Amino acid sequence: MKAKLVVAMGLLFVALDIVSTRAQDARKEPGQSDAKTARARWLQLCPTNEKTDAAERTMLETYSSPALEKALLSSKSFWEFLTDPSTPYMDRMTAANRGGSMLSPEDLPLLWQAIVEVSSDPPGVSPPPCSAVAAIFQPPTKQATRVVLGHQIRLPTKIIDYPVTAEERDHSPWLWQMERALSMLFDKTNMYYGDIRYPARVKAAWEWPIAASECRPEGVACDLTRSEWNKISIRSRALTESAPHDILLFQTILKLALNNSNYYIAYSAHVDDLWSWGPDHHLEELAQAAQIIILQKTRWEDVAAQTAFKAALSAQYNGDPMSAPHAKLVKTATAILAVGRWAMDKSRSPWNRYYGFVLPICKMADDAPCLSDQLRDPNDPRLDERLKSFEAWFARKKPALEKQAEAELPHLRSLAKELSTAID
Repeated sequence: MKAKLVVAMGLLFVALDIVSTRAQDARKEPGQSDAKTARARWLQLCPTNEKTDAAERTMLETYSSPALEKALLSSKSFWEFLTDPSTPYMDRMTAANRGGSMLSPEDLPLLWQAIVEVSSDPPGVSPPPCSAVAAIFQPPTKQATRVVLGHQIRLPTKIIDYPVTAEERDHSPWLWQMERALSMLFDKTNMYYGDIRYPARVKAAWEWPIAASECRPEGVACDLTRSEWNKISIRSRALTESAPHDILLFQTILKLALNNSNYYIAYSAHVDDLWSWGPDHHLEELAQAAQIIILQKTRWEDVAAQTAFKAALSAQYNGDPMSAPHAKLVKTATAILAVGRWAMDKSRSPWNRYYGFVLPICKMADDAPCLSDQLRDPNDPRLDERLKSFEAWFARKKPALEKQAEAELPHLRSLAKELSTAID
């Protein structure tokens, strides 16, 4: 399911056996025409790249220069230094590493927009050694330039080798350097705004405008540009990554997940973060209430399936008894019914019903008719029989579940009110 989102959102990465020009050169050498041998040579660069990465991480903690220290005196000079094409690679990366607190809440959209802008143009660099994915990039046949972050940049006309040594990184393309630096700064900034400052980050992210669009996985063509696709992803990450597990995070996930106009916004909601193992059992209950609300109100099957998986975990796993002895299992009939509406929907594919919704109910209900030999093939001839067995069980069980859910409703409604929404 995630692969569908990644492709559709314009993050054009696929699992292809594409190798760098080093590997292509290797195929030209006598006795090395075999592509497998060429790739093996490319993979030999893995240790070099890993060693350079490790040395760079260590150097980032101690590196300094007069220009860097001067740049860190204000947010304006910091940003200009970070984005200046003439800034040396290690200065740029160290600025990003130390810059988590440099941007005010009002300046955060500047960072997010910069990531969108830089990622909208391919850097022209092959993937790192040992990478299982490669970028699809057709370089322009003629030299082209574009203004990126206020700088006139020549776009690459060929893919160059991934920089695996410190010297190569010092002379690497600016777009590639900026991708790395902005990614690091994004993580550092999220961590800085991941405590009592989190509300300011959420406010800034919601105020960062995103074009309205009616987007669905099938049937409606989206007219969003690649930049707009990237913006959806960056905003969702800004809203949820490195966030404290509290009511505001749950409210934020709900707002994203219940976007029934744009599938890609809803799918990027990070519903995997709807959990809590304490220290307050009340947060566990709030997480369950949020899961139920999504299952009741979303129109998107993939979002519902993600949420059903988390609801099943809440019902069967209550954390580490050593580190979270206060945590409790969260099992409600209301959650089973919410998943059940999807499991019983015969308009959906049999396999999606079984894998996305029947199996979660098997983990949530003690007496569900689920055999230990879980099916793993959509074409398994036993699939129809398993679904019929589940349907019969659910039909028998539904009246008792509805009666139990009626008793649960007052408390769940109070939880939903805390989440600034309502539960059916």
